[in-house]
Amino acid sequence: MTSETSDLHFGLGNDSTAPGKPDAGFKAVTTNFLQAFFCDRNGQLRRPMLLFCVICLDLALIALAGFLAHLFTATGTIGVSSVAAIFVVPALLVGVLSSNWSYSISALRQPASQMGKILTALAMVALLMSGILYLAGIHSVAPATSLTWASIALVMLALSRLATARTINHFARTGRLRRRAIIVGGGEDANTLVELLSDDTSHLEILGMFDDRAHA
Repeated sequence: MTSETSDLHFGLGNDSTAPGKPDAGFKAVTTNFLQAFFCDRNGQLRRPMLLFCVICLDLALIALAGFLAHLFTATGTIGVSSVAAIFVVPALLVGVLSSNWSYSISALRQPASQMGKILTALAMVALLMSGILYLAGIHSVAPATSLTWASIALVMLALSRLATARTINHFARTGRLRRRAIIVGGGEDANTLVELLSDDTSHLEILGMFDDRAHA
């Protein structure tokens, strides 16, 4: 038994921000921008584009948090090792988050669970960087700087996840995440599959079932 999915055209006439209606206020302008940037011409969300932007935003926020931490706590000029850490730590942290499946539409819709993953990733990267700096004999990054960096990064990423979840939920409410599907097959397995895919979190609209089994 197999299932086939295809993205079809979704009309935008039911959306309050559809073309032809006047935009009013910052919310309408922001909504129109998000739809123009993240949705294709059929009105469906371009998931790879959204996930790519989330990853780039994470990299930028973590690097910015590192710069602010050094600015607030470091004495004197920022050394070469500190500059290198500002570029290396974001990549490591995003890598750990990616390995924890943090960059998916379903995961990004759950900011509470994302907080746990972010805390785990911060702890892992902090321990890893501390071990590397200790073995290399580099002591230019003070513990106060590392703690401030982690705290600022946690706050920034938390706010980013809340904004991302709101954005994705908006797309879900307006039908931008829905995909249409047909199921080829029959029997109990097909019925079970229909029940699983009918959940709101699957973003699938089951159009029908085609029983391709040979009949006696």
